This record gives sequence, structure tokens and C-alpha cells, in this order.
Amino acid sequence: MKYLLILIIAHCCCFGEQIAQAYYTLTAKSSGYALTIFAKNKTNKGPICQDKNSKVITQQWLISPVQEEPGYYTLTSKFSGYRLEVFAGNRIDGGPLCHAKPDNSDLQKWLIQPSEYKGYYTLTSKFSGHCLDVFYANKKRYGAVCHAQPRENDAQKWLLQLCGSKISTTYSQIIHSPKNSNLIWQDEFDGTKLDLGKWSYRGLGKRKGGMNVVEAVKLNGKGQLIITTSKNGTNYYTGMISTHKKFEHRFGYYECRVKFQTQQGHWPTFWLMSPKISMYTDNPHKSGVEVDIFEYLTTNGGQLLQGIHWNGYGKHHKREGRPRHPKIPISTGWHTVGVEWTKEHYIFYVDGKETWRTKTAVSHIHQYIILSTEVAEWTGDITKAVLPDHVYFDYVRVYKTREK
Repeated sequence: MKYLLILIIAHCCCFGEQIAQAYYTLTAKSSGYALTIFAKNKTNKGPICQDKNSKVITQQWLISPVQEEPGYYTLTSKFSGYRLEVFAGNRIDGGPLCHAKPDNSDLQKWLIQPSEYKGYYTLTSKFSGHCLDVFYANKKRYGAVCHAQPRENDAQKWLLQLCGSKISTTYSQIIHSPKNSNLIWQDEFDGTKLDLGKWSYRGLGKRKGGMNVVEAVKLNGKGQLIITTSKNGTNYYTGMISTHKKFEHRFGYYECRVKFQTQQGHWPTFWLMSPKISMYTDNPHKSGVEVDIFEYLTTNGGQLLQGIHWNGYGKHHKREGRPRHPKIPISTGWHTVGVEWTKEHYIFYVDGKETWRTKTAVSHIHQYIILSTEVAEWTGDITKAVLPDHVYFDYVRVYKTREK
């Protein structure tokens, strides 16, 4: 399925656009029941339960950002006007929750983070550090919900669904819609097979210190593409796919959500490539430019590189790139990486923050997308790597920017 959604974030995205808060239902992955005001009570500190997801008003929650506390939100019942709260300031593992009059206490603040399942989130109380949980993973109608110590179970994973919509919000869907732009191409990597209507396997065979093979590229059935670097005997195997002759575009905003590899000696790249890269010397407008939206190295604590190459790859080759920024916390978890490409410049982003911009060598021709892993000595000693190792892509999206 392909979604076009608005997340609950009201902070500025990298293009400065505000995303509106909205009403959502929260459905537990373990039971399929929704977070509900028990027995339609409007009592201050009245109980909360789970019930069949019928999208009634007692199941609708306004999710609003807490000012100056990024990542934290309040959940306000549309029915009662009260907020989801840790009852009586308890810190009990499995302790009760309620809905209470709005205030500024940590009892009503929740950290919302994506889980490993697309569309599902964990909600962690700022007060207790416990997660919103279905009590003892019960599947009873009107069963209790609670806050409990973080655990890897489905009782703490909640599907957020925009009220009035049949589609779920998801961190791997539209986190932000860049200002003055339209989504024109995307792959959310749903299903279990690579969409060959969008991608082709590229450069099969020997490449640098590895061999590109079809088997290195797979979908995991959880909405993610995995490219694996592996070893068999003395050979190393990598993967590379592209949209060459299937999707080629110029200008716009290109973004992926990625979870990086952990081992040295190989590196993943999200890049744009020109079909005419060596055709015209010192004329990047016509010949195009290799745009490395990111290359990631595990060395020196983790380094993310962004840069451009033009004039082909021979004696006339030129390149420009930003300094490496190991201070960016990119070694674990999921990250968004993107580039805005206009007639005048490239602007690069990591996790919604601008990292580098340049007006040098801007391509004016249609280019295609490549996702890859490769092996080379400059990225570390591959013989010391514990293989197989993987890079995960949750989505790739392209926005066409409208003329201002």
C-alpha cells in the first residue's frame, strides 16, 4: 500500500513548514483494540481501557507537541477534554492510567517513538519512564491499559491512525511535506519482492573489492529493503540497484530513511547518477553530476559523507564535499537523509537539519537514483568485519518542487 500522510509532529521540518496537530486513534498491536475512555466517563482522573476500534469519539485523541520539549506530546481526549495521565503519580510496573484535567506536569507528557513495525509506535511516560501498555497483554473488551517497564512485546506497540482516514500514520511515511512541493515518486518497500517496475539490479559482477549479486538485495516483509554485505570463501558480496531508465528526474527533494551498517570495510550509499557523467568536460549543467546524498563509514565512531563528483572519473575528475561530521548521532537507530536540488544549488540534510550546501557544479539534466553497498580499503579492513552485515532502507521518496 502507498500512503500519503501527515505525522503528528508540529515542529519545523527542514523546509520550515509546520505540520498541523490532529486527532488519532491508538490501536494496540497485541489486541487490535483501541485506547478508549472507559464507560464514557467525564470524571477527572477517570479510568482508561481498550475497546473494539470503532473510531467513536471516546477513542479519538488530539496529539499535540509539548513546547520546547522535542519528541514529547500530550494526548487529549476529544470526548472529555482531559489528557492521558499516569494515575496519582504512581511508578508501579503495570500501574494504572487515567484521563485528567490538562496541566504542565510530566504525568501528561509522552515520548512518541517509532517501533520496528511500520506505523506502530511506543509511548513512554516522561514521569515514570514506563511505556503505554495493555495490562498483561489481555485481549478483553474493556480490558485495562497501564504503564509498564519497556519490553519487546506487542502490548507496547500502538498503531496511530488519523481520524477520518483508513490509512495509518507511520514514521516511514510522510514525516513532512516539503514546502512548495508534491510527492511524485516513492517506494515504501512493502511486500516481499523488489518492485522491478521501479528498480533494476545494477553492475552485477566484480565491483571494487566485492561482487554485486542479486541475492544481496531483499525485502524483509516489514516494509524495509535490506542490502547485505557477506563473505563466502575469499569473496565478498554486495548489492546495488538503480532507477535507470525507469525513473529519471531533475530538481526536487530526494529523501530516504535508513539504518546504517555496523561493520568496517564496506559502505552504503544513496546517490543520484547522470547517464552523461563523462560526456561534457567542465559543463556539469549538460553532463550531470554524481550526487552522494550520503555515504556512511563506521570508522572513527561513525562518519556520514555528502558530496558531488563531475567531469567523469578520469584525469578531469573533480569533486567537492562537506567535512565529515562525527558529532551527528548517526551510529544507531533510524535516520532521514536528503538533498534539495534546484537550478542554483544543492542543500543536504540529516534528520531534518541542514548539513551542507553548495552552488558548485549543479546538474540540469534528468538523473536516476542508486542504492548500494560496496567494499573498499578506504572504509576500513573488511577482514576484521563480522559478516554478514546489513543496511536497511525504510523508504525512498522524491518531491517535485514548484517554482516560487
